[in-house]
Amino acid sequence: MKTGEPLRFERELATQGRVLELYAFRVEDEGNRQVAVIFRDITGRKRGEALKGRLAAIVTFTDDAIISKDLNCIIRTWNQGAERIFGYSASEITGKNISILAPPSRLEEMRGILERIAAASISTTMRLRESLRTGGRLTYR
Repeated sequence: MKTGEPLRFERELATQGRVLELYAFRVEDEGNRQVAVIFRDITGRKRGEALKGRLAAIVTFTDDAIISKDLNCIIRTWNQGAERIFGYSASEITGKNISILAPPSRLEEMRGILERIAAASISTTMRLRESLRTGGRLTYR
């Protein structure tokens, strides 16, 4: 505070299980040099950030493929599990139509399912077993 610049910092109240954000700044009037401190409980935000981090780690490091697509069936996210299972890196597949994952013999079935999902009429599961790009086998459920 010697510079007169406001300070903002966080402190954990371990005994109470709370986290506070503190904002301290000078308040001066007619020669009285005082400091004001604003306390804000940010426990909920910190817990949310921690949960978000744990969920991100699960998505990133799971062995399962987790893929998101937009309503136009364009792949938007692709985790490491998807890379291992399908053989495409995230940079190769992101931005491509999800139908690239369907084997040619099941492409029409996949298109139909995607159309019904996009129309929000029903959610369907695909069951198929076909060769992957890597030469392995995969069962969709």
